[in-house]
Amino acid sequence: MQEAIDVQNAAGTPGFLKRKADGHARMQALVGSATLWTTPSTYLELMAVPAIEKPMTAVARAEAFVALARTACALERHRLAHGSYPEAVAALVPQYLPAMPRDVIDGQPLRYRRLADDGFKVWSIGIDGRDNDGTPVKSSKQDASGDWVWLQLAK
Repeated sequence: MQEAIDVQNAAGTPGFLKRKADGHARMQALVGSATLWTTPSTYLELMAVPAIEKPMTAVARAEAFVALARTACALERHRLAHGSYPEAVAALVPQYLPAMPRDVIDGQPLRYRRLADDGFKVWSIGIDGRDNDGTPVKSSKQDASGDWVWLQLAK
């Protein structure tokens, strides 16, 4: 359990995905070696191990969407004040955001693109750790490829 907590605490740092993968490997090793033990607590631990990763991903996704929502609100405030969305999120700091919003997966700034029709999309690279250029996740699988995206279309 401490491993899962340590991995979650690493969210937002460049080493998060490696830490998550290492934690997964250690949990799999625990499952493999636990079959050699025969205590009741071993079986309870075996049932808990697979259930740890889902909430970890859900927490990372929720944190990412909080950052996306804050950024979207700041972008909208900028549009109301200036008539259009900025070219870069950096234009929102410090008037609309106290600092550049960071992706909880890799610790880099959230990705942003102003759309031609006066909309925007802002995204996190998602749990797969790859920037898919703002293409949303299309699957409910825990390790689905795609980005976590906030899309604002023109009104």
